[in-house]
Amino acid sequence: MYGYSRNSGIRWFRNYNEANQYYENTENIRGRKVEPLKPLGQRRSVDAYSIVKSESGEIECVCYKTPVVTFMPDGEIHLRDYHYTTQTTANFIGDVLNIPARVFNNSLCVQLGGKEYRLPEGGKDVLRIVCGEDGHFVPLNAQTEVRRNIDRANANKVRAGYKEFVDYAVAIAKLKNEGFSDKEFEDEKVNKVDLSRSNYTMFSDGMRSFVALVNDVTDNKHHAWYKATMMLAQSFGSWSYRDGSRKITEHGVRRGMDTLILGLHRDAAFKTITAEDGDVKRDAYQKYFSTGWERFHTGK
Repeated sequence: MYGYSRNSGIRWFRNYNEANQYYENTENIRGRKVEPLKPLGQRRSVDAYSIVKSESGEIECVCYKTPVVTFMPDGEIHLRDYHYTTQTTANFIGDVLNIPARVFNNSLCVQLGGKEYRLPEGGKDVLRIVCGEDGHFVPLNAQTEVRRNIDRANANKVRAGYKEFVDYAVAIAKLKNEGFSDKEFEDEKVNKVDLSRSNYTMFSDGMRSFVALVNDVTDNKHHAWYKATMMLAQSFGSWSYRDGSRKITEHGVRRGMDTLILGLHRDAAFKTITAEDGDVKRDAYQKYFSTGWERFHTGK
């Protein structure tokens, strides 16, 4: 989304009838290419906040071009993020429904009847709610809230499987105190994807390249491990503005490998805790179960 005016003038609704009545009683903005176009709030802000009625009768409350809140003729209200997990979207939902809404732990969250719920991520699914007889909104399909903690015993087991490579990479990092030159990266044809940023588009492809190098069991494995160490330097080391070289310390190697090991073996390294209904808390390890790590594990 593109920013949000806190003086939006948006009228809030509790149900389909209220939204439909507002739509029917609101005059179109004239002289626009797309008609009818009705404002949701101040008329001068119609390009930011508008209200639309579909052919099947749904009333869509639109933030810019995105129907974030939809009032259904059967009484349900659908909330969808459409990949816009921003405070702008949260503010818009809050104004349309007169409820607290925020961005928390990379999710859009709304407060309903004193409890908090996440909107489904990615825009494919909706959070379905209705207004109860007491005037409070009630979720119909709230997702089960989970978070993860490290299973230290299992995490240490999978870490042990990489000890030989980590010891090798630490030795190379000490030996290459001057760093790896840009020319060396080109000569060795080393993938330069940043493995510390799992939200990058090329992350999963980069991880596959890294894993192939680390798991090399041929007579050429130390050459493969050398290139894997270069990938660690690219991702968890420092970059020189002077000559473009990448340098990594022992701490960088160990920190980087621990990050990647936990992601590679997430199902063994973490245990899942189910929260009570309406209890949204931060998941410190969410990154291992979303974006690039999810694409890597699902083969996308």
